[in-house]
Amino acid sequence: MAVQNNATCSICGNPYYKCLSCRDTMKLQPWKMYTDSSEHYKILQAIRGYNTGVYTKDELKSKLKNMDLSDLESYKENIKTLIKDVLKEEPVVETVEIIVETAEEAVETTVDVEEVVEEMVIEKPVVSRKRNYKVDKVEVE
Repeated sequence: MAVQNNATCSICGNPYYKCLSCRDTMKLQPWKMYTDSSEHYKILQAIRGYNTGVYTKDELKSKLKNMDLSDLESYKENIKTLIKDVLKEEPVVETVEIIVETAEEAVETTVDVEEVVEEMVIEKPVVSRKRNYKVDKVEVE
């Protein structure tokens, strides 16, 4: 007996077969109710969470980066557009003008904020878990 496709994937739109009478299988593999693969189900859950306000755009972006999006071009147009919009890198480059005055003349230098932030080191005091004693960090040479 040939099996006919009776469902459509919510992510890519491909038709697939799901057995509606196998309730035990649906409990073990709930992704078959909505998508044709478990990876597409993960994407569906993340997008639904974003659309309902459970995830922010940054949270969705971090979730999508951990998923297999190798077949992104085969997704439905609305899904593809949303994913590309979320994953789009927005360059944030701010410049800070630093003026250093010497005895003879003033020198102006423009520095990218990213470089300044990388050079700054912030030390936090180490807190011991035993009785919450604060211990100052000591450098050993």
